[in-house]
Amino acid sequence: KKLKEASVIKAIATGHVVGLQQMINLRLMNESLAPRPKLVKVYRLLVDGVQVGAYGERENVIAQVNQFLDSAKKIEVERVE
Repeated sequence: KKLKEASVIKAIATGHVVGLQQMINLRLMNESLAPRPKLVKVYRLLVDGVQVGAYGERENVIAQVNQFLDSAKKIEVERVE
């Protein structure tokens, strides 16, 4: 029943358009050509196979690694881009 309502159809169509726009990097005609913000490198910290955090600053990763050094069997740091 709801799929026959114009407002629902418009909301679904808008969602599809926005998703496609983001997926293929399209801009609206009136959108500025300012560069997109630079992505931040994120470091995932896994201790004994379980992610215990994700950090944008190296100092925070190092502090957490130090916290687990005595108790963990395995510590992994993975850079996610």
